[in-house]
Amino acid sequence: MAEINYPPVILIMAIFLTFAVLMYLQKISALIALPSMALLFGLVAMAFGPMKWTVLLNEIFGQGAFRLHQAMVA
Repeated sequence: MAEINYPPVILIMAIFLTFAVLMYLQKISALIALPSMALLFGLVAMAFGPMKWTVLLNEIFGQGAFRLHQAMVA
């Protein structure tokens, strides 16, 4: 059974909850929050795993923006 690495899980949950509360309180728009969360999730993955800058830029921002365009427009 795989061992869970708790620090990145806690950081990702804290990032998500922070941005969710900010969007709920209408302090930040989804247009800003979604790419910001993607960047922060990627940085956490880079800090605790084997992710590289090229993956962060190409996969998260290149393909991720395309996949999230419906949520960002709504």
